[in-house]
Amino acid sequence: MKKIFTICLFLMAVGFINAQTTLFSENFDTYTAGQYVNDNQPLFYPWTGATAEKAYLSDVQSHSPSISMKIVNDNDMVYNFGPKTSGEYDIKFWMYVVSGQGGYFNVEHNFGTQWAFSFYFKPGGTCDIKAGGQTYTFNYTLDTWMNIHLNINLQTDQATAFVDGTQVAQWTFSWTETTTTGNNRLDVINFYGLHTASTGVSASEYYIDDFEFIMLQSGLQPATIDIDNSDINVFGQPTHMVSFDNTGEETMDFLAFPYFTDPSLTSTLGAATIAYDQGSLSAIGWASEFEVYAATRFLPDMMGAHVGQVIESANIFINDLPVGNTITVYVWERGGYLVPGNGTQLAEKTVTVTAQSDNTVVFDTPITITGDELWIGYKFTTPANLYTLGTDDQPLVPHTSYLKVGPVWEEFDGVGGNMQGNFCIRANVTGQGWPVWLSVTPFSGTVAPAASQDLTLTFNTTGLVDGTYEAYVVVGCNDPTTQWTEILVTLDVITGIENNSKIGVMTYPNPVTDVINVVSDNTISSVNVYSIDGKVMTSVNPSSNNVSVDVTGFAAGTYVFEITAGNETIKRNIVVK
Repeated sequence: MKKIFTICLFLMAVGFINAQTTLFSENFDTYTAGQYVNDNQPLFYPWTGATAEKAYLSDVQSHSPSISMKIVNDNDMVYNFGPKTSGEYDIKFWMYVVSGQGGYFNVEHNFGTQWAFSFYFKPGGTCDIKAGGQTYTFNYTLDTWMNIHLNINLQTDQATAFVDGTQVAQWTFSWTETTTTGNNRLDVINFYGLHTASTGVSASEYYIDDFEFIMLQSGLQPATIDIDNSDINVFGQPTHMVSFDNTGEETMDFLAFPYFTDPSLTSTLGAATIAYDQGSLSAIGWASEFEVYAATRFLPDMMGAHVGQVIESANIFINDLPVGNTITVYVWERGGYLVPGNGTQLAEKTVTVTAQSDNTVVFDTPITITGDELWIGYKFTTPANLYTLGTDDQPLVPHTSYLKVGPVWEEFDGVGGNMQGNFCIRANVTGQGWPVWLSVTPFSGTVAPAASQDLTLTFNTTGLVDGTYEAYVVVGCNDPTTQWTEILVTLDVITGIENNSKIGVMTYPNPVTDVINVVSDNTISSVNVYSIDGKVMTSVNPSSNNVSVDVTGFAAGTYVFEITAGNETIKRNIVVK
């Protein structure tokens, strides 16, 4: 789907297999004409899910008998390739453009945010391929089925287009449609019913049939996380290491942080306003009227300073009034790691706003800060040739300002594309907060293929009363199938009877499959393991601060670990899987 932001300044290879494999094919012939494509083949899906975007199955034209996918104005169908970041692939399909009409499709590096290239089939029988800011033109015949063959070689970063067996263009695949920079990444193909006179395609009516996605050379296996997300029971202050492996063939990037649940305790924090912007000095707008979302992504490293406090309101700077003089303000949980965006909605408030003003929007229910990422944003209809969205004139804080028109968020690249202009969206927080007893380091990093990463979990029981506390360690990474892992951490604080000092004992993981680890801030004199009926399974006397107990031969079930550290004995139930 072709969507272009016109932003205006206001006041300023290893191991490839050379075997051809068809990864997906669809001729539509087993379906019924007149039905929606995605109701029958869900791997073709509408861009946002809107009814107008859904294409119909048709028997009016077909390359293979007797059904094809028909695309008309505003239809907007997407097929997802993976995404792929290595290997070589063929995309093949047959296309029929109706006389007097046009057609359009694009391939994207990142769905909804970065177009790799586009084909514009004009009613006069010429087609423009736009890639890297260049235009490649070829002739085609209307009212005739033509074979489109796209070869995408991610190893050589090259794209080649063939029509009816003849090469019509070749270019660097990582280019975007309009620039010579971009990602060497194959994400989606989008068949859109374009009808914009300035593109040369003022109306669309075309058919797609016999679609194939073929792997010519296998790509590297994407980053793949191997992590034990068993619950962790910890007692006291010693550090704990959580390790994970990258079993894929591509480099993994990750971030890790804790978020907390209500401990029914408070710490001392004052009211504050949290923001990335430095005050409104600028604004952006668009040449036409349409609905747009703008959001600030408040990252965990900022939210961690306000754990337990609540967001009572947000300040939104509005420059020129939006259409209808209203905006709808939202608070969302985090979304994806690979494609950041909003998750579960936590608040929504529609308000009338004032121009040239910092508008305070009070939420009906305050939002508790747990230390996890939060998005605060607003929806508005931008008036043509006016400038509604307020920004500052400072360098952009990476990964914090986002825009959305359609289904996905796009990171803002600055006023006029100059990497300046943080959105003027602020959160007003109040409340005393909670004790932050857990920290995780490092916050982010990369892991090479076949390598491991240790995370250090540091516990601090200072100021905590005896009891049980819970938090989650969150690990996000670019594993396409496991973008987020959450590990429950339970902290028990116990005061020794004999000397009235706190004793810390940590056991992990739980459940366990092979080895249970016991760590203490006192010398561990013994660990006795009992079955649920009281039978002694094993005993160890380490006379040290840590010990690993092998439970490999144990039958699945619950066992009691009796741990003596210092002059205190602690019992814990451990589940063996």
